[in-house]
Amino acid sequence: MRNLPEVADKIRSAENIILYSDSDLDGVTSALILKKTLAEIGKSSTCFFTDRERRGYGLNRESVDMILHKAPGLLIAMDCGISNFEGVEYAKDKGFDVFILDHHKPHEKIPKADLIVCPKLFDDDFKERPNAGIIMELSELILKKKRADFIEYTAIAIIADMMIQENVNAEILFEARQNFPATEAVKVFSGLIGESDPLEVYRRISSIMNVTEIISGTPESFHFFLIEEKDHLKTMGKKLISDYEERKKQVEKIKKEIMQEAGGSSIIFIGSNEWPSHLLGKIASKVLNDLDKPVFLYKDKGEVCQGTVRVPKGVDAVEAMKVSENILENYGGHPPAAGFTLKKENLDEFKNNLIEYFK
Repeated sequence: MRNLPEVADKIRSAENIILYSDSDLDGVTSALILKKTLAEIGKSSTCFFTDRERRGYGLNRESVDMILHKAPGLLIAMDCGISNFEGVEYAKDKGFDVFILDHHKPHEKIPKADLIVCPKLFDDDFKERPNAGIIMELSELILKKKRADFIEYTAIAIIADMMIQENVNAEILFEARQNFPATEAVKVFSGLIGESDPLEVYRRISSIMNVTEIISGTPESFHFFLIEEKDHLKTMGKKLISDYEERKKQVEKIKKEIMQEAGGSSIIFIGSNEWPSHLLGKIASKVLNDLDKPVFLYKDKGEVCQGTVRVPKGVDAVEAMKVSENILENYGGHPPAAGFTLKKENLDEFKNNLIEYFK
């Protein structure tokens, strides 16, 4: 991938490394792989994660303020950053060198980072890797070897981020099945759910852990995969499964509210100040499955609204929002699944633009 060897070289000589990653499973596995890689070459690193409820998505000003005490240093943004123009510029102004390793669809404008690795930005051979796939290849460049646990983390990310199971992704899934289970966390989880088929175990992990509570700034899923003691893993695994069952009930409740309000519009564009931001993606997917219409759900946070998008097959959510980029504070993601942030005063204009676009 373009720029990946340069990133590996810079990391080898860096002194103060800060990892900033998305808090879903693709972001969590990216952070796990790079943190463990750095530890293997004798480098310590500090991990920070996005928190949609408290700071919103991506590398924004609020997130940079949170890590200012670590400047100057090398800030590596993973599974985010490619659409965070203001946050990247702010981080550089505050003394950070910024590397972006992101697999989301870029805009025509590119953040002013020191180095960017993004398969969809450059003419890379295969553009549909999960973000963990980028980090796994980076790890192999740094360590000059493959690790079965990193392959397993990447396989989980492929399933969790719904990446196509072709090309490099298919090879990773095959290798993961050959070495299953490669980590103690996956072995214990497999026992807890009574399932031994690797892909089904990864699918269940994806369902249960793609959204987990953020405790002291870190997703519980990240803590889970770092645990090595079997009994501790069992206890935490049971808690994660129980929390998931409670989230399912909450998701169904909010979904019913939305279905009652949906009406006959060509798109679903609904928000609330009570909905948890971290559940909107799951809810939007379920509404899309039932109605087969573009779904735009948002959390009303007062002056700003933060939203999640899911669209039918063949529709590009990022392109749909592009016509409103003059009023959006931030937007981006994948063609079928994306997100946005905008000021509340611009909600009606955004909705009208979308209705016009989908005509």
